[in-house]
Amino acid sequence: MEDGGVSYTYAEVDADSQRIAAYLIHHAIGAGAIVAIGCPRGKDLLVALLGVMKSGAAFVLMDLDAAPARLAVQLDAATAKLVLVSDGYRVDDNRALAAEKVVTLGQVREAAQSLHFEPPRITPQDLAYVIFTSGSTGQPKGVLVSHRGIPNLARHALAYGITQGSRVLMFSPVCFDAIIAEIVMTLVAGGCLVAVSDHELRDFDCLQGLLCNRRIDVATLPPSLVSLLPAELPISLSTLIVAGERCSKQVIENWAGRTRLINAYGPSEATVATTVKLCNLDTSPANIGQAISNVTVRLLDETLEEVPDGELGEIYISGVSVALGYLGNPDLSDARFVRGLDGDDSLSFRTGDFARRDVNADIFFEGRKDDLVKINGNRVELAEIEACAMATRRIRSCHACCVEAETSGVRIALFVTTSGKVEGTQLEAELRARISAELPIYFMPARILVLDELPRNPAGKVDRAALIAQLGEVTYEGGAAEAMSPQEETLALIWAQILGRPIDNREANFFALGGNSLLAMRLVALMKRSGIQVNLKRVFGAPTLAQMACLIKE
Repeated sequence: MEDGGVSYTYAEVDADSQRIAAYLIHHAIGAGAIVAIGCPRGKDLLVALLGVMKSGAAFVLMDLDAAPARLAVQLDAATAKLVLVSDGYRVDDNRALAAEKVVTLGQVREAAQSLHFEPPRITPQDLAYVIFTSGSTGQPKGVLVSHRGIPNLARHALAYGITQGSRVLMFSPVCFDAIIAEIVMTLVAGGCLVAVSDHELRDFDCLQGLLCNRRIDVATLPPSLVSLLPAELPISLSTLIVAGERCSKQVIENWAGRTRLINAYGPSEATVATTVKLCNLDTSPANIGQAISNVTVRLLDETLEEVPDGELGEIYISGVSVALGYLGNPDLSDARFVRGLDGDDSLSFRTGDFARRDVNADIFFEGRKDDLVKINGNRVELAEIEACAMATRRIRSCHACCVEAETSGVRIALFVTTSGKVEGTQLEAELRARISAELPIYFMPARILVLDELPRNPAGKVDRAALIAQLGEVTYEGGAAEAMSPQEETLALIWAQILGRPIDNREANFFALGGNSLLAMRLVALMKRSGIQVNLKRVFGAPTLAQMACLIKE
């Protein structure tokens, strides 16, 4: 691994992780126990993860910079025996950790100096990790993943372009399971993980420099981010994997001829990876290829019968990669994990994704049947946004939906009705501040509209088509636009460069005009080039030109 300019050998990582395992076993933390890991991307995260696995316990990866309320829910659900953090982490600054037993890796290493490590017996069905994904009840749900699928995932390193000596970028956020694929594939292949800070990955200029100048061979990125990279960017990648959301024609046209481009698909409930497609310039962006070995993908109708080639069916996944179910949620587990498809008692996962299979046995992804969407590669349950909005007493009712935008991919729109007379701009600012504080940044709606009533169809259900029709073109109330300040004029030029349209109103809303979290990241990078330093998270709390200009003055 390369972390912070320092290289670590396999022997060093192995010995360090063994000390962590010895410490956990000494404290009777093993099979059946869960250990939370709150380390940033880097060597500490790697050795903590491997150490927990060697002890026989299961890990759950936590982003300690996440909204405290969401973090507290996850920690409460996981009932972790302890939380491992890097040295120097200020535990007292995070109220979500108040009731947790927190131990630094430095304390673990010191205590383990005199301990002997005796490897425990670990079975394939033992729990390996818990990964939290967006939940339809408004709360995140924990997916229980066993050891069984991890070796199978790791063995497919070559299919992902990872070989001995490959330098693989650790791009995934620490709380997403893509980072597990990056780690296990690289280690089994004998490659080198390249860890960088969140700041470097969120700064668009830094990210481009990283892909060009750090000798990165393999990277897994969401296609919506890849679409923002200049087609002429002189990247060093030998393999570019796009995953987490639907690929685009633009990505294939720009990159399939320049590098080995792989379109990958796989839900958390199937140990990260399910299908892969090596793309050429003629490949359809919907083509997610075929199942990896030891995994079976079926396209079934409502009676659980296979649909003919070319017909639409729901994706069911069987084989060694299927998870054990959901943490503390047997009803949801029974609904989504079914038995008997393989003629035995093994589990298959019902994804909620729909696809077609062509005559060459390739699978073409068509979309989801429920309200779970992918925003920049991240799973978003719209119910979580609605629950967050409804917690505000000013809101009487609300509905969140996703909208396909030609230039900016999938965007979220939130429609609300109020319980009293409220000024729309003020309410939007309050909602954005609340969502920013309680949910991950990619949950932020591109549009928030205040309505008198939510339109409903004859059956009494919310009329989604009627809601989307109300988005239309953005208009601004009032007379002639006020004169802009110098800061606003500078920002307007940057906005225009990103959004592809002139900005002539200081009340213009970046997200209403087509902005999203990835474009916001590019916005911060362009502002930085102009000498303007603004934190990415603050952009979401100040979406209008006038509000954002105030951040510059601060």
